[in-house]
Amino acid sequence: AAAPGALPRSSADASPPVAQPPACSPACVYGSCVNGSCVCWAGVSGTSCDTVPSPGSGNTPSACNQRVGINLAGISDWARGWAFVDVFKASRAWIPQTFLSGGPWSTGVPISLINRTDGPGGRTAVGYPAVLAPLQKVSTLVERDLQAHAPGGVYSVLYDGKGSLELGMSDVKDVAYLVPGYIPVTFYPSTDFNNGLLVQIERTDPQDPIRNIRVIMPGYEQAAVWGDQPFHPAFLEFLRPFGVLRFMDWMHSNAEALPKEWDERPRPEDISFASNLGGVPLEYMIKLANMLGTDPWFNMPFAASDDYVTQFATAVRDTLRPDLRVYVEYGNELWHTGFPGGRYAQAMGLAMNLTEQGDKWYGGATNEARLCFTGQRTANISKIWKAVWAGHTERVIVVVSGQVSSNISSDKLLSCGNASKHIDALAIAPYFGSYNATRDTNLTIFMNTTLPAQINDIMEQVKRHVVVAAKYGKPLLAYEAGQGMAGDGSSTDLAIQANRDPAMAGIYRTYMEALAAVNISRIVHYSSIGSYTKYGSWGLMEAQDGDPSEAPKYQGLMSYINSSLTCALPDPPDPSTCPGPGCSGNGLCLANGRCMCYSGFSGDDCSNVTYVEVYNCGYKCTFDQGWCNVSTITKRTRTWSCTCKPNITGLTCSIVSCPNNCNWNGECLDQGICACYPGYTGADCSVDCGCGGHGRCAANSTSCICDVGWKQG
Repeated sequence: AAAPGALPRSSADASPPVAQPPACSPACVYGSCVNGSCVCWAGVSGTSCDTVPSPGSGNTPSACNQRVGINLAGISDWARGWAFVDVFKASRAWIPQTFLSGGPWSTGVPISLINRTDGPGGRTAVGYPAVLAPLQKVSTLVERDLQAHAPGGVYSVLYDGKGSLELGMSDVKDVAYLVPGYIPVTFYPSTDFNNGLLVQIERTDPQDPIRNIRVIMPGYEQAAVWGDQPFHPAFLEFLRPFGVLRFMDWMHSNAEALPKEWDERPRPEDISFASNLGGVPLEYMIKLANMLGTDPWFNMPFAASDDYVTQFATAVRDTLRPDLRVYVEYGNELWHTGFPGGRYAQAMGLAMNLTEQGDKWYGGATNEARLCFTGQRTANISKIWKAVWAGHTERVIVVVSGQVSSNISSDKLLSCGNASKHIDALAIAPYFGSYNATRDTNLTIFMNTTLPAQINDIMEQVKRHVVVAAKYGKPLLAYEAGQGMAGDGSSTDLAIQANRDPAMAGIYRTYMEALAAVNISRIVHYSSIGSYTKYGSWGLMEAQDGDPSEAPKYQGLMSYINSSLTCALPDPPDPSTCPGPGCSGNGLCLANGRCMCYSGFSGDDCSNVTYVEVYNCGYKCTFDQGWCNVSTITKRTRTWSCTCKPNITGLTCSIVSCPNNCNWNGECLDQGICACYPGYTGADCSVDCGCGGHGRCAANSTSCICDVGWKQG
């Protein structure tokens, strides 16, 4: 099979929002065509960007940063990293809805989706509704729950086909339905309950269905429509220092369903890289590595066929820059059964009776079978890659990954079936940091006592793996690394506070130096950019538009990288080329001469201070049971909280209370008003009218009106 084709260049039925720029002739080999001239990628030179340094040389991250890489955070509509300028590539799966009033958010009614490539639009139509059922509409979301960490301005919504496309949610300030196929939408992200951008297909023509939707960030229409530059410049600049990019999350490696055959692989034309089979297409991963001059690290799907592996290896051989290496790993963390890949490896190992010691082995026959299959399948994948890359096998590093707490398991991965003969490196994930509310009663104890002790403990485990790797003559890598803390996600969560504490910069530097001291040769941090929640604080930074000077983990890691470089990395963009100049010190100067303002600043030169609005008001303070007011202002963040109406309490005014709980002599209504039982009166139903259970209180009086047949004694 041929290597993947070029990135798709598509336009709407209507005229695109920008004119087609001049082409480059000759075409740029390893560079981007910008207004008729080639702009070469990192380390590349020549008029047509065709001169590439030899492997291990030049001022590229691959050559200069031999120590530290990064795991890329997964693509989703809530991800805070701005990977693609077309944010529809991060949209979630279609949600079936109804025009009937009062209908649920999702009706659950199946959607008839296009799965053929021989109709209008070809592959760009796959995954879009072929026809809508009566009263049915379908929706998806982008830029959702980003807490205002996304560019604001006029987004260009482009689509092909005929029908009705609607855009909404509270962050949408204006929509201009000018011509079919092109909709400018003014979008300013917020922390409002109904934040994000809703994209809804209300009608579609079965003969010419709506398809190929693109939602382009402000200012990037030309690159997205006519060019082959899918990535946001701020995303590229963030990744510039790293020597390795591990694409595990981009490839959906922990998903239940993954490609098995080459024809099932993700394609650039896919509707979304968040909800498709297999995640981001290989074309984009190769392009990102080529642009940055960084070594890619791929995770082969756990059930992929030999043909899939062969075609994947062939495509990488034919399209990866000749100065870059490639890391290859089978699945992700197949040493446990918490992910589908581990369960698959275990089932295959048992079915093939891949045990050497059976129940006599340290971990038992079941675990041994899983590890033996993982090691031997890794060796088999290695043989396929090395055959495809014959003559250049020194550029292929095949990795098997083990459990940091079990060096015995790592030994089994390498020894079973003599797998080590075909495996180039052993890798582990030496995370540090676990939070215990009983032990870690305050941040000072946690930062100064607990975390340093835990770093020392994890290094002792790493040393045992160093011995295993040396036994088989292999280097030891860290396929993931960093802090691994998780708490309860509350405002008092010490795990989150620790990740934001300035002292974490020094702790990270110490941790990285300790890993290097025990001979871990490559450290791939997990992860790139992501919010901090009760599920973990994995991101090196919390948002793409965060100020790096306020991100201690980033500061600590960059400090270590700068101290361990073997040559100078390419210079960042010259700040004087951006407005301000230098974005007024409140933003990042990008390669295209534009500013990316840090959160809390706006304007072409980032000189305007704009508060990041954080709303803790629920949905209008629980349907107008209170007023949403500014409660605190800190730095560039303004927090809004609920002031509840009388007799209503709770953070979002969701708890209705009545005076003295109506003294149990009445019912508490939604408005916090007591509805007294017959014979009782007063605001809190505390007045007994003396009816003895056979009458009711007179209006505006404490006297009793007796029931028929009863009289006052």
